[in-house]
Amino acid sequence: MLPRGPWLLALGVCSLAACDSRATLPPSRTPAGGGDETRTTVLGSIDDPTPLGFTAAELVASVEGEYRGTLTWYARDGVTMTPTPGPTDLAFTVTWDGGEARYVERPEYLMPSATVDVDCVLGLETADGAFADNLPAILSGVAVGEAGILVTLSDVTLAGAFQAGATEPGWTALTVLGVGISGSTATGSIQISFTRPSAGGSTTIVSGEALADLTATRAAR
Repeated sequence: MLPRGPWLLALGVCSLAACDSRATLPPSRTPAGGGDETRTTVLGSIDDPTPLGFTAAELVASVEGEYRGTLTWYARDGVTMTPTPGPTDLAFTVTWDGGEARYVERPEYLMPSATVDVDCVLGLETADGAFADNLPAILSGVAVGEAGILVTLSDVTLAGAFQAGATEPGWTALTVLGVGISGSTATGSIQISFTRPSAGGSTTIVSGEALADLTATRAAR
């Protein structure tokens, strides 16, 4: 079972962030389509005020730091994976290294309809050697101390040993790490899904399942 609450924020907010806010627009420009389109405003500074009532700097300050806990791997049918199933100690850090900050508004039928998004760095290490990495990530917040973090693992070169793929030839794996942070508590998951070309130029997608769950607590600051 997936963790609830903060993880849903990570899954919902950050998946939207990955699709929408990386394709940034000039400040205050609205794409064609009006209210049915996502509108992204690139902030001139992380100290700029936003309509949500907090700045990107305040969001970053509320979640940055070191977290320690446990990541538990699961065996899944049709999936090849390194490492082997079971729990391992986990440590990660959230830092801002000067990355872009954005205010993102989405159509009302998408939730959350507005977030403050910040490009940050997720330092990730596990005792089993699966991760020993500093990863580009998107931090998406709906309030100070309430945020999600997304990393598309299949898009980056990892220093750790983590690998995952399909046992059946022809499928391409997409692996995503999502973490939700609420206060000093973090919960999350690594999800895998698969795609392959179909007849007529379409793409077949097999929805994902969790390869791992994680829980962690931020160290006292």
